Amino acid sequence: MNFDDETMAGDAATGYTDEFLDAAVAKLDALFGRGYAKEHPDLVAAYLAASATNLATFIQSAIAMQPAEGWEDLLASINEDELTEN
Repeated sequence: MNFDDETMAGDAATGYTDEFLDAAVAKLDALFGRGYAKEHPDLVAAYLAASATNLATFIQSAIAMQPAEGWEDLLASINEDELTEN
C-alpha cells in the first residue's frame, strides 16, 4: 500500500469502510440470524465505529514503534485481509 496522493488515501479509507460494513452485516447476521443487521442499524453503526477506532489505534501504535524512515515499509506490510477478519 502506497499513498502517493490524497485521492489514493481517500480511496483506501472508503475501501476500509466498505469492508467494515460488509463485516458488520455478516457478523451480526451470523450471530443473530439473517436480516438482523438490517433491522438494527444502530448496531451496524456501533460495529463500524469500533472497527474504525481499532484500525486507527493499530496504525498509530505501529507508526509510533517505527522510525520515521520506516513508514513506507510499515504501510506496505499491512495485510488488509487480517484487518477485516471476523
